[in-house]
Amino acid sequence: MAHTLDQKGRRGKWNDRSGPERQQATEYFDRAVRTAAGIYQKDVVQYADAAFEYASHLESLHEEKGDPLNSKWNRSALIPPSKHSELAIFFFQEALKVYETEQFGYKRMIECLLGLAKLNETQAVLFL
Repeated sequence: MAHTLDQKGRRGKWNDRSGPERQQATEYFDRAVRTAAGIYQKDVVQYADAAFEYASHLESLHEEKGDPLNSKWNRSALIPPSKHSELAIFFFQEALKVYETEQFGYKRMIECLLGLAKLNETQAVLFL
């Protein structure tokens, strides 16, 4: 349900403001992560998967404030920290803790690290 609303609320370009559906999707993602934490605990892959999906969603909301001229590879470049970016960092870190201990979590572990690298970039030399 959250993915469907998220896709419905997206606009043509990544930096276009989203529709109200994405706010509703945020609420569903938040509820899914809280439910997963309650059912599975925070050291299980099911929780990590929910946290990763939520972090990815929050990262894309943060990126909407970006400018394509700031960077070719980092849509979060030069965007001041926001509530979305802070929560995304938190949930990427939560997922990363689990993926680091899992035998098959390498792909998601790398995706978490990439998300953290993009969101933690505050000032950098941009190679356009």
